[in-house]
Amino acid sequence: LPDSLGCLSILQQLDVYDNRITGTIPRFLGNLSIMEYLDLNVNMLSGTLPEEIGGLSLLSIFHLDDNHLSGTIPESWGNLTQLQYFYLNKNHVHGSIPNSIGNLIL
Repeated sequence: LPDSLGCLSILQQLDVYDNRITGTIPRFLGNLSIMEYLDLNVNMLSGTLPEEIGGLSLLSIFHLDDNHLSGTIPESWGNLTQLQYFYLNKNHVHGSIPNSIGNLIL
């Protein structure tokens, strides 16, 4: 994903489903503060899950399934208090679910 996406401060939805995108999840996505819908599933993304995503306080739908992501779920993702749907299956994520995720229970 190009760095120029980070300049789209009013971007509310990003859907790049099934595009064979490689690389890591860009940290600049955490700066898109009014993002509500983020679909990165069925790509070839790798690396760890960035802490910065926890800054997307309006995010309600988040698809990351069917990539090559690894590591653990960051504690900061407990700040995603508007999250209604979160898909992370078919990745290589491991470890415990952070206690902060309990903040997401409505």
